[in-house]
Amino acid sequence: QGHALAQVSLGAMYLEGTGVPMDKALALEWFRKAAEQGNPQAQNFIGMAYEKGEAVGKDYAEALSWYRKAAEGGSASAEFNIGTAFLRGQGVRKDLAEAERWYRKAAEHGVPEAEVRLGHLYLTGTGALHDPGEALRLFLHAASEGLASAAVRLGVMRTGMALAATSRRLSGGTAGRRQAGTSWRRCISAFFISRGKALRRILPRQQCG
Repeated sequence: QGHALAQVSLGAMYLEGTGVPMDKALALEWFRKAAEQGNPQAQNFIGMAYEKGEAVGKDYAEALSWYRKAAEGGSASAEFNIGTAFLRGQGVRKDLAEAERWYRKAAEHGVPEAEVRLGHLYLTGTGALHDPGEALRLFLHAASEGLASAAVRLGVMRTGMALAATSRRLSGGTAGRRQAGTSWRRCISAFFISRGKALRRILPRQQCG
């Protein structure tokens, strides 16, 4: 059957056109060979092929099936992709709670982009999913790991907090609200001042609102 890791490497080469002509159909063949031996990375690549419709017909349900196999094998990228499927309702009914669960798994297994997706869910969600403080901590941690999209989110939050503070001043908001807003703005400003160098872990809740 061949060496699964070598097959995945060949598949990736043909997928990206690295050292060989790009050939997504041939890439998929190599990924299938590795997937038959239970390689989770290859299974995740096959799921991505079905999700994007590359060298195969687009099929979200089939993509999700491959992602689940890969996740069972320990693929954090597949966990992220399952979260996205639930977030968008692709191949499965849209379910934000399930999206949160899978993004949390991926984040715990070292996928920074999952922290950004989680942060967005906590920032825009309702009920139990609404937790701006947790969103802030996740954005800070992902940004400190060098993820540009997290730094952009922080910038948006900082701008939003400044606008909210102005609105509260104009409407005579309470001192407690001003103090909470100031705490969060200070926390975000600390990140931009330090450029994330001092933030190599998620900040404790009391430090950010």
